Amino acid sequence: MHHSIMDGMKRKSDQRILQHSKNAKSIEIAEVGRLLAQGGRVFLVIRHAERPPLENGDATFGENLPLTVRGMMEAVAFGMMFKKHCGNIVPRFFHGGNVRCRRTADLLATEWHSNAESVRRRLPALGGESPYLGDVAARLALAETGDYMAAKNAYFREGRQRGFNRLPEATAEFERTLFAATDARFAFFVTHDLNVACYMAGRGVRTRFDETTWPGFLDAVVVLQDTNGATRYGEMRRPANLVQQV
Repeated sequence: MHHSIMDGMKRKSDQRILQHSKNAKSIEIAEVGRLLAQGGRVFLVIRHAERPPLENGDATFGENLPLTVRGMMEAVAFGMMFKKHCGNIVPRFFHGGNVRCRRTADLLATEWHSNAESVRRRLPALGGESPYLGDVAARLALAETGDYMAAKNAYFREGRQRGFNRLPEATAEFERTLFAATDARFAFFVTHDLNVACYMAGRGVRTRFDETTWPGFLDAVVVLQDTNGATRYGEMRRPANLVQQV
């Protein structure tokens, strides 16, 4: 199955990768559960749960920031929702290197594992070693020039931008890293908003963003593959009033 996934992904051309998606496909948790029950495979590349605001000029981008109380509650609630629909398939959990990604993975995993720390693993590509990220000084300078959202949208549209690596190649490398990390049928990859947005754009889910569509806390790219090897992509938004729903 692993080879059929990768072969299908490699056939995507740069033109396909950079196409705009007029209507991003929304994926519901129930749909994930149905596909897994049919023997399919699902990966979620998900932004960490809520954290406190970043400090201006923090070159570590809040490496040691914790989750807020609300963020912790929502991560647990999100895991509970997945357990309800996908409880018979035990997922694997991967995360970037900083505290908020690791804690989000821990809290998601607690619904399946009494010792969550023993089942999640750090994956450098989900953090500072993301293949999308080029020179950090160039990215910081880009953010200070004015409309950073416009600059990122230019990257998603054109596939290149200072401070970033070329989008098609970076997307292919990012995806290879995810699928090489596990042979599980169900996995969570906890990362940052920029990685989520870049992967969305690289796979044509959504290639233009504004403040309302930028990946929020616990928003995700969903990769779904059926038993015939057909792979598709969508997005999953954190439900409103998440804690009250479980």
